[in-house]
Amino acid sequence: MSDTDWFSDFAPPLDRGHETSRASRSSRSPWVWDETFGIVHHEGCRTCRHYMLHVSDAAIVDGDSSDSADSDSYTLALNQRDAELRRRYLEGFRRGRSTQQQHDTDRLKVYRSQRDEARAAETLYKAEVKEKEEEIRKLENKLADLQLEYNQLRFDSLDDHALSPLSLSSEESGESSDWQSEEEEEEEVYEYEYEDEDEDEVEEEEEEEEEEEEVEAILSEGDDSADEVEVVEVRAGITEANFDDRLASIDDEAPVLQLGFIGFSTQTVSDGESDTHGSVHRQSHTSGIPLPPTSTSGPSTITPAQTVTHIRQQMAIAHQPGNEPILLHIKTLISQAHATPLPLRTESQKVLLTEWRRKPSSPPPPFLAREQEPDTVYVDASGSGIGFIFNNQWQSWLLSKHWKQDGRDIQWAEAVAVELGIRLMIGSGLSATKIVLKSDNLQVVNAIKGKAVIREKNTKKIVNGIWELLKDYGMRLKINWVQGCLNPADEPSRLRCSGFGNGTGETGRFPYDCGIPEHLKKFVIPYVP
Repeated sequence: MSDTDWFSDFAPPLDRGHETSRASRSSRSPWVWDETFGIVHHEGCRTCRHYMLHVSDAAIVDGDSSDSADSDSYTLALNQRDAELRRRYLEGFRRGRSTQQQHDTDRLKVYRSQRDEARAAETLYKAEVKEKEEEIRKLENKLADLQLEYNQLRFDSLDDHALSPLSLSSEESGESSDWQSEEEEEEEVYEYEYEDEDEDEVEEEEEEEEEEEEVEAILSEGDDSADEVEVVEVRAGITEANFDDRLASIDDEAPVLQLGFIGFSTQTVSDGESDTHGSVHRQSHTSGIPLPPTSTSGPSTITPAQTVTHIRQQMAIAHQPGNEPILLHIKTLISQAHATPLPLRTESQKVLLTEWRRKPSSPPPPFLAREQEPDTVYVDASGSGIGFIFNNQWQSWLLSKHWKQDGRDIQWAEAVAVELGIRLMIGSGLSATKIVLKSDNLQVVNAIKGKAVIREKNTKKIVNGIWELLKDYGMRLKINWVQGCLNPADEPSRLRCSGFGNGTGETGRFPYDCGIPEHLKKFVIPYVP
């Protein structure tokens, strides 16, 4: 078919087709569906058919045309069209992406600037918090020092009141100043501690107060006759040989006071006065307070050297729990010594006045009490480890690199130190029912006592776990605060243990160990020197 034929075949039918269409419309020809091209038109319409043959992609490829050159040209045109469409699509995508990236870059700059500002503010706030925490720690230490100084001044004022000769002036009016001052002296405390009194300790104190009231009632019976006595004879009811035996006889059932009065004489006493003294001691003896077998109502046969020895022994144990009557006796002798003129004072009186308030050169002997106080456990924590000291023996644990995650801080580590110390004492079997422990973190100490609330969730869990641990094992915990500079567990917490044992720290290590509980295994590691 030539181009002319094709055109002649195409062009005339166009008019005829329209005429046919018009004719069809005029003759109301039905509409038909042309499945080949997917169109609906009048039956016999050639216009639509020729148009679709012209524009359809499949007309040349799938048609009955035998002109391969025309087919190739058509295919090439299609490929060029598709390539141009792809190029334009990719170009539009690239431009859109570039525009979006530019927009995102500006937003990222803003976000990164805000992030850097937040990090800088966080660093500043952390530095301020650390500075404030250090100030609080210093203030706590200063407060503790001031409290110790206050207590020492209060004790000194009580001692000065008891030792002052003016305290005897009330005897002239018929009042018993010695026993009145004792009510104030009973409040003396020689070590400032944060501690809770459990029911057993309260009962023991009530029993001691009842015993002291009985002693005061017995001794006060001789106050009227004591008004007539300016000085008393030297009477000692104990000898150096039987002193320790008499102390050993003090137990939970018998009265604590088993020591005879020791007085000092600097002048001759009249018969009437001697009878008066004798009546006083007879009353005391018949009232139920045992006197040593060697005590008499007459002059003592004990030597001055022995008397000095006995006085020093009594002074050494006077302030120990359970020895309140001995403390009362010593202070009575001191009052008498103050009332004695200086040239007439005996060697024993001089020892009392010069050595009573002097710090002992050696540790005091073990005191006799109703319940022996367990040895103290010291615990501490640092940024690298946890330390434990008991009887100069150490134990240490390492803290992992990631222990500070999830809000954990040094307060958490201090609470963990308390828990491990308790577990170690329970595991070793060295504590029957009570553990005495000291830590230099006041917040943790007060939280375990129930006097403070810790907000940090991880530390709070440790404190609650300590309560449950004590409840499960039926243990009692007496926990006190100690100054950081006085805490011996500070060195083991920093993994410096060479100062214990034989100098290397190995022989001074605590011979027992406890397994690390499951909730601490991610953060606490056994320490191997």
